[in-house]
Amino acid sequence: MAIEEDSGPGLQLSGEDKSWIKRTLFRISIMHAILSIVGVSTGVIALYAALSQADATSKQQHASVWPILTIDQNTQSTDSSFTFEFAVKNSGVGPAILHSAQLTDGEENLSSWETLQDKLPDSVPRPDQRFGASLRSRALAPGDSINPFGLIWNDSKNSKIQSVTIENAFANVSLNICYCSVFEKCWMTSSTTNDPPEPIDFCPVVANDIQ
Repeated sequence: MAIEEDSGPGLQLSGEDKSWIKRTLFRISIMHAILSIVGVSTGVIALYAALSQADATSKQQHASVWPILTIDQNTQSTDSSFTFEFAVKNSGVGPAILHSAQLTDGEENLSSWETLQDKLPDSVPRPDQRFGASLRSRALAPGDSINPFGLIWNDSKNSKIQSVTIENAFANVSLNICYCSVFEKCWMTSSTTNDPPEPIDFCPVVANDIQ
C-alpha cells in the first residue's frame, strides 16, 4: 500500500485501499453477526435442556408418589359367618387423599349406606352386624385399605345362595371415589370397572357425597 506525503490533513488512500478496508470491515461485521447467532442459539439450547430436565424431574417426583386406588365388592364365608363388604385399597406408591365418594345404583344416586342396605331382597335375612369407616377427607397410605361398608350374618348355612342373591341385587351398584396425590394430581375410580383410575383436573363437589 503506497503512502504519499501530502500537504492535506491525514493520509491519502487509493481507491484499491479503500475497497480492501470496506471488504475487511464487512467480513468482520459478518463474523460478529455469526458469533452472536451462535451465542443466542447456544443459550436457547441450554435453556431448553434446563427446562426439559426440570420437567423430567417434576414428572419423576410426581410419579414417585402416585396413589392407585382400587375398589372391590367382596363376599366372604367362614364356618360361622358370612360377610359382604366394600374394600378400598391404595395399591400405589404414595398417599391417596380422598376428596369425595358417590354411591349409585344404575342411574339412581344413593344418599347413604342405609339406603343401599334397604335394597337387600326380602329373601336375604336381616344382617346381624354392620361395620364401616368414613371416607370423608381421609388419607390412605400405600398398601393401606379400609372398608367403608360391610354386613355380617352369623349364620353361614346358606352362604352360597345368599352370596349370589346379594351380588345380583347389587349388580348395578357402583362406589365412585375421587382422590388426589400430595402434588394435587387427581383421579376418579369406580368399583364397577377394571380400567385404571381416570386422571381429572380436580375433584368436583358431588351431590349426595357418601360418608
